[in-house]
Amino acid sequence: MIMIRTRKKCWWWFAVTVTLAAWLPTAEAQRASRPSESTNRPSRGPSTTIGGQYTRGRSLSRPPRQPATIGQPSFGFGQSMGARRSPFVSVLSMTQLGLRPVRGGTTFPTFAGSANALGSLRGARMLNSDLSRLAGGYLPALDAHLYTPRPEGTRFHRLIGLTPARPKPAGELLPSLIERVEQYTMQRVRRAEREGLELFKESTWDLRDPDIGRYEECLDCADKLIRAVQKLTLVRDLDDEAYLPCLLIAHASLEQERPMAAIQNLLAAVERNPELFSSETDDFDSYFGDAEGEDARSDHLESQMRRFRRISDLNPGSPQALALTVYCAWRLGDTVGARQSMESLEQMVQDDPETPERLLIFVGAMKMALM
Repeated sequence: MIMIRTRKKCWWWFAVTVTLAAWLPTAEAQRASRPSESTNRPSRGPSTTIGGQYTRGRSLSRPPRQPATIGQPSFGFGQSMGARRSPFVSVLSMTQLGLRPVRGGTTFPTFAGSANALGSLRGARMLNSDLSRLAGGYLPALDAHLYTPRPEGTRFHRLIGLTPARPKPAGELLPSLIERVEQYTMQRVRRAEREGLELFKESTWDLRDPDIGRYEECLDCADKLIRAVQKLTLVRDLDDEAYLPCLLIAHASLEQERPMAAIQNLLAAVERNPELFSSETDDFDSYFGDAEGEDARSDHLESQMRRFRRISDLNPGSPQALALTVYCAWRLGDTVGARQSMESLEQMVQDDPETPERLLIFVGAMKMALM
C-alpha cells in the first residue's frame, strides 16, 4: 500500500509540473520555426529586449539596428524583388535605368529585366555560380581559346608562344569614308550637269517676246529654264572647277531679265577659267535648243545679246554693266565696239582702287581675246 501511494504522488507531481510548464510563457525566439527568423535582424526574442532597441537608460551594448546579412532587404544580392522587377531598381535611379513614369505612377516593369538578360548581369550576380560553367549567352568557358582558329606560325612562334602576324588582305584597299563621300558627290554632280544641260537646251528653242515676257510656241520653256538653273547651280556649288554651268546660268539670268545675277555668274566663270574667251570655239551655240546641226547659229543667243548690248547706257558709271556690254559686243562679233567699251572699262578700273578681283580677271581675259 505504501508503494502504491508513493507512485500516485510521483504521477501527481509529474502532472503538475507538465501543467505549469505548458502554462508559463517561453521565449519567443525559442519557438522560431523558419530559418529566416534566426538570421534576420532585429528579432523579437529576449536578446533584443535586453540591451536592444527596446531598452532605455541601460549601459548594455547595443547591436546594429539593421545589420547587412544575407536575406536582409538592404543587402542587394539577396533581396527578393519579384518576377517583374529588377534588383537594380532600388540601387539605380529611374533616369539611370532609362525608365519614365506613366499614368498611375508606375514604370515599365519588363525593361530592366530585359536589359539584365541582354547585359548578362543575371549570371554575374549569382555568388554561388562558377563563371567557367555558365550557360551559353553569359560568359565564354575558360577553355574557349582551344577552339578558336589561330594563324599558323613557325616552330619559333610555337616555342616562344608568339602569335604570328596576320597576312595582309589580298586585292586593293577599300576607299576610305571621305573618298567614298567625294566619289558619291561627284557622281551626283555629273548627273545634275547632264540633266541641267538637257533642260537648258529644251528651254531655249523658242524666242521670247520681251514686251509681253512670253514664248510664242513653247508653253513650258520658263519652267524648264528654272529647273535647269537649279541643276546647274548644284554643279556650280559642288564643283569649284566647273565654269560652263556658271556661263549657262549667266545666260539663263539674262533670259529671266536679271542682268546683275548674270554678270556675277559671268565673272565667276572667267575666274574659274581665265582663258575662257581666248580658248572658246564656235560651238557655244550648240548648247541652245534652236541651233541644230554643225556650225549652226542660235537666234536665241543673238537676240539675247542684242537686247543687252546697250545696258551700259542705262547704267552709266557701273563697271559691271560696262563689262556686260563688252561681253555682248564680243559675242555678236562687234570687235570695234567691244574694244571701245573695253577702254572705258580699263579707265574705270584704274581709277577705282576697290575694284573686285573678279572684275580685274575679266578685264585681263577680255584683253587677251581682243588682241
